[in-house]
Amino acid sequence: MQVRSRAYRQIAKMALTLGLTATAIAGCASEQNEQPPATATNAAPAASTTPTPTTLLSRIVVNPPAFNHPPVSQASIQAVKQAILALPAPLRKQLDENGAYTWLKAPRWKGNAMEVGPLARMLVGYASGRSDFKDVVTAALGKLKVGPEALFSTLGRTAARGLETQLAVRWLKEEFDNLVANLKSGDTVTADTKLWDPNTWKADTKGYGFTEAPRGALCHWIHIKDKKIENYQIVVPSTWNASPKDAQGKHGAYEAALIGTPMADPKRPVEILRTIHSFDPCLACASHVFSPDGEQLAEVVIR
Repeated sequence: MQVRSRAYRQIAKMALTLGLTATAIAGCASEQNEQPPATATNAAPAASTTPTPTTLLSRIVVNPPAFNHPPVSQASIQAVKQAILALPAPLRKQLDENGAYTWLKAPRWKGNAMEVGPLARMLVGYASGRSDFKDVVTAALGKLKVGPEALFSTLGRTAARGLETQLAVRWLKEEFDNLVANLKSGDTVTADTKLWDPNTWKADTKGYGFTEAPRGALCHWIHIKDKKIENYQIVVPSTWNASPKDAQGKHGAYEAALIGTPMADPKRPVEILRTIHSFDPCLACASHVFSPDGEQLAEVVIR
């Protein structure tokens, strides 16, 4: 049990060395330039963050900001419901949640929508000159006889998952060797338990945890007051990727990847499935296909 726990810590550190900056791949979701016979629209609305850099394991990573948004009170929820009921019937119909734009937070990095996950990490590693990343990416591009621009696609996103798996095998071997070396030196510590006892906590305290999960950047914030959870906030990889167009008109990764995607048969838009599946989404979502005249041609539900 100690060996396994230690291994998890080592692997977590390894993931952090890649850096939360691997999320910063704005616009890498644009898939096709060809004009389609019909276009796909996908959706999902808004929060934002302003992280600051720090040093971890001799690499620059990102500290998530403190999350200070107060919880929504029941009184506020009821007030909104009453306000909606007081609207004229046509307006109430427009606010029907069943027909609304998909509701999901829209985190932004310095005002930009981001794609997170294997492709983002591979691009950051490649662009930063990391030899391990460059080796696998260069080999793959050579076999496919394409340039680096091919990575910015559904195919590139799918390939990145496989390439990262190759790297993970190498990294795990290194981490295992480090683990064994630590154990041989007598280091069997699995966790810092100084603050596990709630009696050691301050009356009002906050914390966060972040890492690179397989799907991408993951962060949790918690506010504890009088030993009880006052507020809890999570921004998961699919929150970044599935975020909707914001007030500045910037599309999230799913939407940007679908815009302009050619479809051989708009009534059987398998291309939508391929693109969204390449993100490995952690949610159920629906895409609607419309003709240039606004006629709905198909609805694709992805689970």
